[in-house]
This record gives sequence, C-alpha cells and structure tokens, in this order.
Amino acid sequence: MSARIAIVSTRDLDVMDVDEELLFPLLPEAELAHWDDPNVNWAGYEVAILRSTWNYTEHLDEFLAWATRTSQVTRLVNPVDIVEWNTDKRYLADLAARGIPVVPTVFAAPGEPVSPDAVAGHVVVKPTVGAGSRAPSCSVTTQPAPLPTWPPFTRTAPPPWCSPTSRQSTSTVRRR
Repeated sequence: MSARIAIVSTRDLDVMDVDEELLFPLLPEAELAHWDDPNVNWAGYEVAILRSTWNYTEHLDEFLAWATRTSQVTRLVNPVDIVEWNTDKRYLADLAARGIPVVPTVFAAPGEPVSPDAVAGHVVVKPTVGAGSRAPSCSVTTQPAPLPTWPPFTRTAPPPWCSPTSRQSTSTVRRR
C-alpha cells in the first residue's frame, strides 16, 4: 500500500462525494478506504480521516467498535470519544450549555409530549442519530414563530425539500 492517508467512506456509496473528488487530486498520498470493509489493513495508514461514513447511523455499534479498533493501530481523525459524542445530536445540548450558539433544539423521545411552542413555525424533525438529510420531516404551521437573527438562521422560508406535513413523534425538533 503506497497511500499514507485513508479517506474513510463506506461501501454503501456508489460514487465518491463531490468534495472527495476535488480532494484526491490535491492529496496523492491519500486513498479511499471503507470503514465497513473487513479487508482493510488500517495499521498500514499513518492517519484515517473520517469523511463519508454515512451509513454509520444504521450500524452505530459496529461503527463505534471499528473506530475504537482503528484508533488503536493508526491516528483516527477525530478521536474516538469525540466521534462517539458527535454521533448523537444530543451533543447540541452540550454545546449550548457551554454557551456555544446552536440551532434551537428540543429533544423528545417518541411519543413524549412536546410543548406547542417547540414545534411552532418552521421546524425540522430528525432522529437524534442520523447523518445529513436522512429521515427528516418538516412541519410548517400557519403562524410561524420568529426566526432567530443569528446569521445561520436568517432563512425566511423553509428549505425546498420541506413541505407542510403533520406533526410526527420524534427524537429531535430543530427550529429553522
């Protein structure tokens, strides 16, 4: 193996992410490696950089076990404790508790009642363990709550993929 850097993805992707296509010409010492390929020799790399491991959400225990094993034979970016913490969106509550601005978020177990204020306006409903835009649903009420003014939240309308839907039980409600 001549590559010193593993750009970590999953076998479930048919094609590379666009940003990875841009990265590889600039990093000739890197190659794509799949976290879920048991034949990869992770000790052969100086570093393994997590990039497009999108299926970890369906295989969380296996993914975290892989991350732990891999971190023992090469440098994993990011450290395992950070990877584990970041796999569940409840990390947003930890950041907020430290005074770091985050998307206003309410966490609720399926079937748990949620305050009407928490789901007023433009909201995105997502599982707490999820990647990208997998399994979100949206709700737009007729009386939208005012949007925060911090720059990432200046959207005045829901994103195009968000159409009015009925309220669903969820794990995470994120106001848009």
